Amino acid sequence: FLVVGGKPEQVEVSKKLAEQTGTADHFIFTGQRPPEEIPAFMDIADILVSPRIEGNNTPLKIYAYLRSGIPVVATRHLTHTQVLNDDVALLTDITPDDFGQGILKAVQDESLVQKVVTNAQALSQREYSYEAYVKKTKEVYQYLEALLKRKRG
Repeated sequence: FLVVGGKPEQVEVSKKLAEQTGTADHFIFTGQRPPEEIPAFMDIADILVSPRIEGNNTPLKIYAYLRSGIPVVATRHLTHTQVLNDDVALLTDITPDDFGQGILKAVQDESLVQKVVTNAQALSQREYSYEAYVKKTKEVYQYLEALLKRKRG
């Protein structure tokens, strides 16, 4: 497993846990990486994960994950469910066992993976693409323009 991200203290805790469980040979922990390196990591990924258990803002990486064509495993938490649902990601309960089961499902269930990846890319194009942004911005300006005309009229 290649684990990208995490503050130095988080990486140390993860490394120690991997050593204690005898799985250290199966992990590479990079810690935080510059944004320009992230696409290269995503290019070699089989699964993208977001195991957040707290907070209320959607991580920006989720939008890139949706576009990627790679299955996403994420916790069923407000930070994710504002954007993700079971049609576009493999959502799990916020426990290590459930999250692990989600990763296993992403490895083992090819038909489910294909479905969520296709749906994720469609959602990304429809709601979060540059074209969608331009369309929504134009709609806001048209709405504001109509309000101003009514006020003046």
